[in-house]
Amino acid sequence: MDDERIFSAWLREGSLASHVLVSGLNLLHESASAPSGVFSNALFNLSIGLERLGKLVVMLEHLIVSQGGFLSDKEMKSRFGHKLDVLFDSSRVLAASQNLNLKYGLPDDPIHDAIVAVLAEFAHTARYYNLDYLGSQGATKAECPEVMWMNQVGRLVLAKHYSLEQESQDRTQALLAQRALDSDGTKQDRSRSSSPFPHLMNPSQIKNIFWDVDGVLADLNYAYFHFLTGHPNYRDRYAGLKWEQLPEVLPIVPEYGALELKTHPELGAEMDRDFCADPAFFRNRPLYPKVIEVLQRLNERGYRQFTMSATFDVEAKTAYLNDMLAPVTDFLTIECVQHGEFMHDTAKNDHLRACYQKYGLNPDETILVDDRIYNQHAAIESGAHPVRLRCEFTTDLPEELAWIPEFKDVEAVADWLLGRER
Repeated sequence: MDDERIFSAWLREGSLASHVLVSGLNLLHESASAPSGVFSNALFNLSIGLERLGKLVVMLEHLIVSQGGFLSDKEMKSRFGHKLDVLFDSSRVLAASQNLNLKYGLPDDPIHDAIVAVLAEFAHTARYYNLDYLGSQGATKAECPEVMWMNQVGRLVLAKHYSLEQESQDRTQALLAQRALDSDGTKQDRSRSSSPFPHLMNPSQIKNIFWDVDGVLADLNYAYFHFLTGHPNYRDRYAGLKWEQLPEVLPIVPEYGALELKTHPELGAEMDRDFCADPAFFRNRPLYPKVIEVLQRLNERGYRQFTMSATFDVEAKTAYLNDMLAPVTDFLTIECVQHGEFMHDTAKNDHLRACYQKYGLNPDETILVDDRIYNQHAAIESGAHPVRLRCEFTTDLPEELAWIPEFKDVEAVADWLLGRER
């Protein structure tokens, strides 16, 4: 072979590999909104492009080592075939053996390993999935490429890049859209609706109320202020703290929308632990004015009422609530829920659903009154209706939740439910 033809063959093969790879990437990008065949086409092009590129690497390394020799087609097939994972492993070994300092080396992380595994399986067998499915009359045990990609790659991508907050927001939007369609099958003009819950709820339909405690029934900000200025671990540091400076010490995170010890930039975890461990501070959150009277008034009007308080110590919180709310525990059911690892996890959503079953409640006749923004999502996802209380230092709802009614205290909530203007 003359050198010119050899060089032309290298160029043609390199051009083929690059063009097929680019095509595969573009098709993969388009596949979310394109017909299902586009996704298989994307994997087909990606697997072929990477296979050809890998074989070029192997062939080039053999050329260097043998000082001009090439692997035959038979040798290439017997050693590699369509085994994309083997080609990738060989490329890593060859790069190391040549002491190559690559600016863009082969990625080495679980997501990229999963991508290679899926493409290798596709190149070897899954690219024949449709024919196998037809030939076996649906009896094939193989996974279709879309399912295989989602199970092996998609889950890892979501775990790394799709936050709980974003998932919660997306679920909320989907549920709201579904409810709007279920109500009358069409989108309504929100501006023409007099209901605080456009398309979703009229206060007169509500029969059940779940009250969050901190920031709704009890003044948690009061407890935080006295904890920071009185606890032996922090009182020297915050000796001159003023009430209005609380948000400076405890920056308000958007998904919370209210003060939290855990948001302290340096000592959040320690503060939260010390607060929960010391009853003198943990219990130092007085009820807001008229709370007992409002709960009694709603009970007289036939509302079923519950607390729905999330905490890291259910036993301690339950005991505290039974003491603090003793005048109304003859009709108020105390419910506390254990937080997971994060304040904004699904604990309250899950516990609300369990309570609907336990007490025979219709979620569509139920409201959750809460000050935390992430718990508005919990109410919606559980099937109930959210109502937000705006205690001091709370921040505005995000635009997608701006339709949720907000009130300054529990008396205003009761007046709204009973159809009275204040």
